[in-house]
Amino acid sequence: MALADSMSGCAAPTLPVSRTPTCPECSARLRTVTMDGMDIEIDLCDAHGTWFDRDELPRVAFFLESRRRAAEEFPPPMHFNPADYEEYQYEGNWKRRPRRKGGMW
Repeated sequence: MALADSMSGCAAPTLPVSRTPTCPECSARLRTVTMDGMDIEIDLCDAHGTWFDRDELPRVAFFLESRRRAAEEFPPPMHFNPADYEEYQYEGNWKRRPRRKGGMW
C-alpha cells in the first residue's frame, strides 16, 4: 500500500478524459477492464501492460489486500473424493485405507 500511495503521488495531473483512451507509449487504443466487485476501470495495452489513472493504483491495492485478508479468514474446503466414501460404505472398509493409489492417502 505504501508503494502504491508513493507512486500515485508522482503521477501526472489528471488530464481531460477522452472517449477512447490511448497508450502513452504506442498510441494504441486501450482496453478497459473492471474487476469483480470494483467500480474502477483499469486500462490495458496489449503491448505495454496496465496503465493506472491518478489514485487508481492505491484503490486497487486496497481492494486486493481486503480480498486477501477475507480469504485468510475462510480457508478452502477440505478435499472430498466420492470414490473413497463409496469404497468405505459398500465394502465395509471403514477402518482401512482405500485400495486405490494416489490422492491424499
